[in-house]
Amino acid sequence: MASLANVTPGASYPGLIKTIDNSAVTSESQLSDGCGNALSIYVSPDYLKTTQLIGGCSNTVTNGCYATVLNGCLNCATGCFSSIIGSSNSCSLGAFSHVIGGSNNCIISSHSGIFNSYLSGITRFEQAGYNNGHTIIGGRGNCIGDACCLGVIVGGLNNCITIGRRGMVLGGTSNTSAGDGATLIASGSSLTNASSSLIFASANSYMGCFAQNVTIGAGNCHCIPNNISYGSIIGGGFSTITANNSGIFQSSLSTVSGAYSVSVGGKCNVTCGCSSSVLGGSNNTVASVFSSVGGGQSNCVSAPHSSIGGGCLNRAVGSFSSVVGGVNNCAIGAYSTIFGGQLNSATCANSAVFGCGITSSMSCAFHTNRIVVTQLPSSSAGLPSGAMWYDPAAGNVVKYVP
Repeated sequence: MASLANVTPGASYPGLIKTIDNSAVTSESQLSDGCGNALSIYVSPDYLKTTQLIGGCSNTVTNGCYATVLNGCLNCATGCFSSIIGSSNSCSLGAFSHVIGGSNNCIISSHSGIFNSYLSGITRFEQAGYNNGHTIIGGRGNCIGDACCLGVIVGGLNNCITIGRRGMVLGGTSNTSAGDGATLIASGSSLTNASSSLIFASANSYMGCFAQNVTIGAGNCHCIPNNISYGSIIGGGFSTITANNSGIFQSSLSTVSGAYSVSVGGKCNVTCGCSSSVLGGSNNTVASVFSSVGGGQSNCVSAPHSSIGGGCLNRAVGSFSSVVGGVNNCAIGAYSTIFGGQLNSATCANSAVFGCGITSSMSCAFHTNRIVVTQLPSSSAGLPSGAMWYDPAAGNVVKYVP
């Protein structure tokens, strides 16, 4: 080749490839032809990189090593090894990031992708180990934002992952995931700040900060507040758990605040004792440990190891006491029992009551209004001490065996 000394390349060698600023290659430099027209080729002492524009209209590839725009319109790829394929009004600014299909999408973070979505974005937060490896597939107005890593949104509308690692939103509307390993599935306007948590098919539900391993499934407007672990709410609506290892299932307007406790079915029930339960009914309360209400309405247990089977307006206030059913009954003495009826009180320890309007007056005794006994034996032969029998020879007098 002839010497270029004192020769104008643009006039004599228009096809010559040179640095665009005519300087020596000491760092990354863009190349141009002899007339100064910029080429999509960059060189440095260490590497060569190129950019590609294939098809489409008004697309731009700038400063990107091995970046590509294929078809579409008004797209911009600037990240190294990034690409935009068949989209419009989209940008791929992060290295190794890709936009395929859809429109009006933008990726700023690295190693991320948006596929067939609209008005969606993956933004940047400068922190080591975060804001990379994200994916948005389908949907509209979805966003993966600051301080995230390995987030996934599939479908839905206006869903967002704002904080945390391995967060996921699958469908639904206006959901926000902000905890490590948090997942929302087909929910509506729900928020989880909890780690290793799950909200599915539930609308307008909330999980608080520092909660972990918690679940809300189905229903509406449920709440698991801050610092709760291993809790679940399934079905129903407007229910809340505020203790670890507790749960509410198919119940509405109910609260569980005792650890290892549960509320199943019914509505407006409260379980605030540890290791206790309310099983159905409405407006029932368990306010002590190791106790339960089996159903009914407006029943209350306030002593440990006590229970109410059902009925209405019954109370168990003695330790180890129980009310099987009935209305307006109260088991007050320790180890006392009311088997049913109404307006009864078992005030003595180890006493039992069945009937109407009875108040126990003796410990270790059964109290009732009347006793009707059928099929009494007519002889004491073979009966144990204390057994009752009637004597035909004495005019059917009832006797007992000494």
